[in-house]
Amino acid sequence: MNVSSSEVALSREELYNRVWATPMQKLAVEFGMSDVGLAKVCKKHKIPRPSRGYWAKLENGKQVLRWPLPPLKDQSLGKIQLRQARKPVKSPDVCLANDPAIAELIAYELLPENRIECVTDLRGADPLVTAIRESLSHRDPDEYGRVSRRYDFAAACFEVGVSKGNIQRALLLLQSLVKAFKSRGYELLAVGTKQKDAKVRVLDREFRISVWEPSNRRTRELTKQEKLEAERWRWSRPRDYEHVPSGILEVHLDRDSYYSTGKIADTKKARVEDRLNELVVDMLHAVDAQRQQAERERLEAIAKENRRRKSLELEIVRRTESVREERLHKVVPRWHKSEQIKQYIAAVRQEALRRTGQIDDESELGRWLRWAESYLDSIAPLSENRALPTFSLTDKELAQLTRECEDDWVSYLESFRPRQPR
Repeated sequence: MNVSSSEVALSREELYNRVWATPMQKLAVEFGMSDVGLAKVCKKHKIPRPSRGYWAKLENGKQVLRWPLPPLKDQSLGKIQLRQARKPVKSPDVCLANDPAIAELIAYELLPENRIECVTDLRGADPLVTAIRESLSHRDPDEYGRVSRRYDFAAACFEVGVSKGNIQRALLLLQSLVKAFKSRGYELLAVGTKQKDAKVRVLDREFRISVWEPSNRRTRELTKQEKLEAERWRWSRPRDYEHVPSGILEVHLDRDSYYSTGKIADTKKARVEDRLNELVVDMLHAVDAQRQQAERERLEAIAKENRRRKSLELEIVRRTESVREERLHKVVPRWHKSEQIKQYIAAVRQEALRRTGQIDDESELGRWLRWAESYLDSIAPLSENRALPTFSLTDKELAQLTRECEDDWVSYLESFRPRQPR
């Protein structure tokens, strides 16, 4: 289907400014073209574009580098003609989550009318918030300028590590989150024995919530006494720096020393109080990722079990064939030996008849022939009192062989442990 279009004239400088003011995907939609097509236009006219991660860094208040517009040798490239579709190209639908139910919950959090409002006072605060307030009271700051909960405090608490000046703000943040969790039907839990942690259960996953204030390191002047001690005890030089709270608050999910499941923080553009819905979205994304991982593990377990069963079947066939070969290799020498003995007995009988014409059964030779024939009958594989060779293993033998194969299976290698020769 042909789509009517119109020409849009831009100078090279105008397109450069717009490229650095709006992400390529959104700007391409305004021009009615794809971001790949717009990137080709920029490349043709020597217009630099933001690198990957530029907009994320800019949103988080980090320093970013804007590449200058280089001069042109070919002045004909200074004017740009874009063919703009009159029917604007729709931006692609964004997959909020793999699980449709979780995607619906995330969409709910993204609606402006469902924005989490931060409370302004702690009247009627939740017992969990009251507990952390009591735990932080009369606490001295550590070397980083932060106060945190007492670990011998009996009541369940959230994790808080902030300067004294930000305690009230941290408590208001926690009360706002607790209120939002309850309104959304998420369960608050007290987990632990001696030291209880306050957690929130979102669908089928539990999260620890912690409010954290990073600190900055700055140099300080040593006191006169410290300088004297430094000269006297050169191996024990006092610190010439100190840690100062940054004033920036962060709300973490499952925070430890090196990793957090999710985090929101103060930025130059928005305070953490305005980003509480983002934390809920991070929790829902974590639940969705956990479900995807669980589904992948379930499918992998099924595939692994199928591989095990198939390998087990092939190994049983291989070992069954090995048993048949082993038995055959054992019986053939016995058959050869019995045939030789049979021929020897016949030759003795024939020679005795040639010499004497008859053999008395009670004579020494007669008794030997009876014994030799009896012995031959006991060792000959094809004697009348023995069954003919069978192809299949008995049920008992097959069950034993199956147990041995299962015992020899090494799960992490997905192969069989070599069995010692019998």
